[in-house]
Amino acid sequence: MTGRDFFQLGLFLVVLLATAKPLGLFMQRVFGGEKTFLHSFFGRIENLIYRFCMINPSEDQEWTGYAGSVMAFSAIGCVLTYFILRFQSHLPLNPQHFADINPHLAFNTAVSFTTNTNWQFYGGESTMSYFLKWWA
Repeated sequence: MTGRDFFQLGLFLVVLLATAKPLGLFMQRVFGGEKTFLHSFFGRIENLIYRFCMINPSEDQEWTGYAGSVMAFSAIGCVLTYFILRFQSHLPLNPQHFADINPHLAFNTAVSFTTNTNWQFYGGESTMSYFLKWWA
């Protein structure tokens, strides 16, 4: 390691130690339900999201609701990834003009990305556009 590396490591440790206590106290207030200096701005956005999604913040979520939310989020992500793969030739960020991927490979890849199994059967640099690399 060079002198610059030691300096960078030391600077990182100083910044880490200097921010640990204030950040910990801030997180304690947030998770305790207390108001913070960011509440006036982000509280409005949070309330809009709650209203849009019909969420009552004072109610606890049951495990069945949470499981359903995770399944719905995963299903929507899988379907969107599938359509991105099937129609990548019509999407932006495709300067190499890669063709659309066949249905079987698109389904296999979408499910693989969704389940995080990383079981793909293609060469990413010669098959996928930048749009998919940005999405996944």
